[in-house]
Amino acid sequence: MKRTIYYGNETWVLHEDGAIERPRCFGPDAKRWRVVGAVRVNNFGQEVERASLADILAGKVKSWTHKNGKQSWHVIDFDHGTHRVWMSPQHRIA
Repeated sequence: MKRTIYYGNETWVLHEDGAIERPRCFGPDAKRWRVVGAVRVNNFGQEVERASLADILAGKVKSWTHKNGKQSWHVIDFDHGTHRVWMSPQHRIA
C-alpha cells in the first residue's frame, strides 16, 4: 500500500519497500533513497519512541506533530549510504 509524504509544500509517494518517489524529479529506487522508520521526540528533543517502516505503513504513527504544531515524529531515511533524521521542514506520512 502506497502512502503520501507531505514534505513542506511538496507531495511525494512512499512505496511499500520504503522507496521515495519524487514526482517530476525521479522515480522510486529503494537502493538509493528510502524511508527506514521514524523517531518520536519530546519537547526537549529527547528520543522517546521509534517506529519501523512497517509501523508507518500500517498507520501506527498517528500524530506527526505535538499539540503546539511542532514536529513530534521525524522520518529516518537512507540516502546514498547514510541514515539521517528529517528535522525540517514540517513533514508527515498519511
